[in-house]
Amino acid sequence: MSENEFCRKAWEGNRGEVMRRLQEDRNAVHDKDLVGRTAIHWAVSGKRLEIFNILVEHGSSLDDPDRDGWTPLMIACSVGLEEAVHFLIAKGANLNHKNSTGQAPIHYASSKNHLDIVKKLYENGADVNVADNFGATPLSRAITKGNMKIVEYLATTARCNIHSRDKEGDSALHLACEEGHRPMVELLLKLGARKDVMNKAEKYPKDVCRDLSLARLVSLTPS
Repeated sequence: MSENEFCRKAWEGNRGEVMRRLQEDRNAVHDKDLVGRTAIHWAVSGKRLEIFNILVEHGSSLDDPDRDGWTPLMIACSVGLEEAVHFLIAKGANLNHKNSTGQAPIHYASSKNHLDIVKKLYENGADVNVADNFGATPLSRAITKGNMKIVEYLATTARCNIHSRDKEGDSALHLACEEGHRPMVELLLKLGARKDVMNKAEKYPKDVCRDLSLARLVSLTPS
């Protein structure tokens, strides 16, 4: 929660207080709190679409990052506020901006299972193979969260690289096996994921399985 009263009222969706403050000082839309967020960041975070629209009408900056690099678009993708996502994209928000952890808006849409937002981002030019500071891609984030439809969309329609590996050398199949998510493993195998790739710990996907039947499924030799 912000220590800035105006930001807090925006997050709460308090239309009356927001309008009162803007009547006093129209430039309040640009005021930042201690983490570098303005009221529009907080309106999006609280999924307050009416407040978001009011702030836009009063000239709020639409693409400013906070201290950790979060933009309003990134927050909207994380919380699933589709209307704000569509508006911000139409206004030219940076789809591939990265925050301090190296994640882009599509990372958050993928991990939070917001398929329609992932589609919108891809259709407007978002990089589906963007990697964060740990080498994680939108695909790997979706895999670790068990978001099957996101994974299928990224791999088929968006044609992301299903063979990419993170900084530990883990492939998509490694991640699915580590999670013990059999349907995800089966989907990745159907999509062409390789069983014969070792990570930096010199382990194959079969070696990170906690379930014997899953290990058999990704075994390098027929059981």
